[in-house]
Amino acid sequence: MNRCPPERIRTAWEAIVGNYDSALAQRTSTRDHLISLNADGFEQVRWREAIRDRVEQYPEFFENYDYSWCDNRECFDFPIEAAYQVRAIDAAIGLWCSPLVEKPAALHLGHIVARTTYLSRFEHATPRAKSSAGFDFLITPLGWIEFVHRFYGAFGRAWDFESPARIDWNECCADAWNAISANLIASLETEVDHDLPGLVEAVATEVPFFRGALVVLTASDETDLSRDLARAAQDFAICHEVAHIAAQDETSPDEVRADRWGLAAYIGSWPLQLPLHLNVARADDLRAALGPLAFSWAVQCLLAARVHVARASGQPPEVVERRLRVLRAGIERSQALIAHVDSGVSAFVARGARGSSPEEMEPWNRLVRALSSYVVAFVGAAQALPPDACIAALAAARRAGDETRQAPAVHMQT
Repeated sequence: MNRCPPERIRTAWEAIVGNYDSALAQRTSTRDHLISLNADGFEQVRWREAIRDRVEQYPEFFENYDYSWCDNRECFDFPIEAAYQVRAIDAAIGLWCSPLVEKPAALHLGHIVARTTYLSRFEHATPRAKSSAGFDFLITPLGWIEFVHRFYGAFGRAWDFESPARIDWNECCADAWNAISANLIASLETEVDHDLPGLVEAVATEVPFFRGALVVLTASDETDLSRDLARAAQDFAICHEVAHIAAQDETSPDEVRADRWGLAAYIGSWPLQLPLHLNVARADDLRAALGPLAFSWAVQCLLAARVHVARASGQPPEVVERRLRVLRAGIERSQALIAHVDSGVSAFVARGARGSSPEEMEPWNRLVRALSSYVVAFVGAAQALPPDACIAALAAARRAGDETRQAPAVHMQT
């Protein structure tokens, strides 16, 4: 196999990064500084060992698709990219060997490169795939990672300390909703991700309704359950984007097919899945359902939040209607995905995976009901966003943005 020089990957990425990452594309000193700060993290990721394990387990896949370059640190800017590269290869292997869907004999799975972006706006947070110079970049904005961890963090904390029947889901989702809505509102006033944290802080400081947005998400704020839900959602997001790459449908994406193939990739990569802590999802069929469901719940709530922030902030009716159409399409996709999950998991169990017992289904059903209540409360909070608070938040973000633009440029030392 011919090893791909990292310069080719870097050149291909730099040709498109400006479309996805204002911070890394426009502020070279910031980018270099971030890279240097993360340099020591590569050894902790242990991605080289993971790639070698995959090559030993699936030699035929690597005879068809050249990933010999993946052990070269120079091919990645950040350790998280090396970790996501392993998960992208897992998804590619899962789709390649899965018998659960009809697919072409020749899948486009050979030039997938994992990339992360600083993109911190929840407005455009979901992962995506983009081709450049013969490479298929699987792009995970860090804003998406923050969103799913923040979204499920609030749920996990409530679940850990109360019996589900006693939880006030409206109170439970308040801080998560405040942080997410403040981010979406501030995003309306800037397209520069580097400036967004200052705008969000201004919103939370100056407008009492958004005071909860100042809560910083830390590892101690999460639980095993919330981390598992967030990781499962991210794992399925990677599988979904790998499905787009496999179909080469960038110019005309088929989201329903990507969900169906993504489920096949998710289940097909089962031996390679990250371990989960969930006591409520020990059986194979329940764990297999977790990723697509966690992804679907999170995306629906993000799309609903976008609609109601646009409405409360006085965006033009055509903007609100466009976002509403996207939300409706997302709900339809979610319903189709749930049907695919049911049939896919049944086929998975029929091929020898361990199905759940009635005793195992009881806590799982409690979890699903609780998550459904949480989603309803979150969407209700979005619908109840007061226009006056939203307008005040926009004004605060605008003032903070003006001050940032008028401040003298500060060059970061590397």
